Amino acid sequence: QNRNRMAALVAVTAAYLAALGFLLFRSRQQDFPSICIPCTIAFCAYAAMSMRADLSLRHAFFIGMLARAMACMSFPSLSDDLYRFWWDGQCLVHGINPFEFTPRELLSQGALDMPSAAENFRLLNSKDYHSVYPSFCQLLFFISARIAGDDLQLFAVVLRLFFFAAELPAILLFNKARKMFSVRSQACILYLLNPLLIAES
Repeated sequence: QNRNRMAALVAVTAAYLAALGFLLFRSRQQDFPSICIPCTIAFCAYAAMSMRADLSLRHAFFIGMLARAMACMSFPSLSDDLYRFWWDGQCLVHGINPFEFTPRELLSQGALDMPSAAENFRLLNSKDYHSVYPSFCQLLFFISARIAGDDLQLFAVVLRLFFFAAELPAILLFNKARKMFSVRSQACILYLLNPLLIAES
């Protein structure tokens, strides 16, 4: 019976990671079934795992970290926001204040002189708007753009690593608070394995 329970847990974990992997690496914003189907599978597996008494917090932490490592290596194709992050970061690298000019103004003036500027400009969803992201976010965009250069894929990886580095202490503090206030470990598991938190980070 224990062996059957373990096999069921392995199967639901594999389904969870496979669905998340598809969502992260194969789904496209314009293709609704490629988002809906793996998202449904991931959430069903997430619900099944969170209700299992035999899923320890340690195992959930390992699964959650593995899922986040996958997310760090993927390109965020479900949102257009990354292109604006990249644009603001490149502005700062080139000594331009992203709060002062809109992307259209900069492109028309030829101020952002780099081969990929025109290509990524077409992908922006805020061509005629000034940046709205606060200074700390701009710092992360700047550092990521400085490290990645013109490579958008590497920019996405570096930025996600920053998000992951910020989330890890929060997870550890959450676990410590759980022990202090005698909260059930399922509360931590619900956070660790939430597919939306992982896919949208």
